[in-house]
Amino acid sequence: MNDIQKLNINEWAEEDRPREKLMAKGANMLTDAELLAILIGSGSTKESAVDLMKRVLNSCDNNLNSLGKMSQHELMEFNGIGEAKAITILAACELGKRRAACAPKERADMGSATAIYEYMHPKMQDLDMEEAWVLLMNQNFKLIKAARISHGGISETAIDVRVVMREAILNNATVIAICHNHPSNNNKPSRMDDQITKKIKDACETMRLYFLDHIIVCDGKYYSYREEEKKKKNIMTQEEKTQIEERIVDVLKTVYDPEIPVDIWNLGMIYKIDVQDDGNVELDMTFTAPSCPAADFILEDVRTKVESVTGVKSANVNLVFEPAWDQSMMSEEARVELGFE
Repeated sequence: MNDIQKLNINEWAEEDRPREKLMAKGANMLTDAELLAILIGSGSTKESAVDLMKRVLNSCDNNLNSLGKMSQHELMEFNGIGEAKAITILAACELGKRRAACAPKERADMGSATAIYEYMHPKMQDLDMEEAWVLLMNQNFKLIKAARISHGGISETAIDVRVVMREAILNNATVIAICHNHPSNNNKPSRMDDQITKKIKDACETMRLYFLDHIIVCDGKYYSYREEEKKKKNIMTQEEKTQIEERIVDVLKTVYDPEIPVDIWNLGMIYKIDVQDDGNVELDMTFTAPSCPAADFILEDVRTKVESVTGVKSANVNLVFEPAWDQSMMSEEARVELGFE
C-alpha cells in the first residue's frame, strides 16, 4: 500500500481529494471510484472511501453495469458499507440507467425573429412595465438559456451591456439576441433602443460573439432590427423564404408524370428547394427511372411553374440521380393512391 493510501482523505493533497478535484477540474476528470467515494462520503477506519470503492469495483471487474446489478446485501458484505451507503450506490446506479433511457431534451430553435417572438410573447404580453431579456444560444441557434436582465418603468428599461456579456460568457453562448417589450403596444424603436442595440452589437464583436437580433415585443406584433436591416438591403428574411418555399411546393403538386397518377412532390422526386436571398431558386429533382420519356416536358413544366410563384425571380432545375429514387421516398398519400398500402 503506497503512502497516499495510508493517509486519511483529509490529509491528501487538496488537488487529489475527490470533491476538490471535481470542483477544480470537472466530474469527467474523476475515476469511477472517486465519483462513488463522493457519494458514500466516507470509508472505514482501515481504508479511505476511494480505496473502499476501488475494492467494490474490482469485485465486479470495474464494470458499472455489473455494479448496478449487485444487491443491497451484497454491497453490505464489504467492510465500511452499511445500509445507507449501499442504498446510495444503488440509487446512483438506477439514476444512471434512467438517464441512459431518456432522450436528450430538444432545445428550442431561436434562429428567426418569429421564433424569438413566439417564445417571448407569452412571457411579456401582460406586462405593464418594460423588461429586457437576453437569449443565449449555441452556434446552431439552439436556446441555452433565456434570462431577464432588467425590469424598468412604463416607457423604458435600462440594459447594462456588461450584464449581457457576463451572461453569455457564464453560459458558454456563442450567439445572443436581446428582447424587450413596449407596454404601449407601439413596436417602433426609440432612439435609446437604437443606441443600446449598437452598444451590444459592438460589444459582441469585441467578445467574438454573434449578435443575432434585438426584438421589440408587442401584443400581436414585433419589431426586428435584423429583419429591418435585411429589408433595407433587399435581402429576404427566413420567414419570407419559408413562405415562398411553401408556395413552390403547392405548384409542384400540380406537376405530373403523364404515366403516373400522382404528382412529383408526393412521389418524392424533389430532393432540394433552395430559395436564395436574391429570389433565385435552386431545385434538385429526379425521376422514377433514368430513361423517362417525358423528362424534358416535366423539367420545363417545373421550371415554368416555379418561376410563376410570387417572390421567385428565376428557377434553375437540376436533374440528379443520386440517391436513386425508390418507393420509400413516396408520401403516404402516394402509396395509398398507387395501391402500395
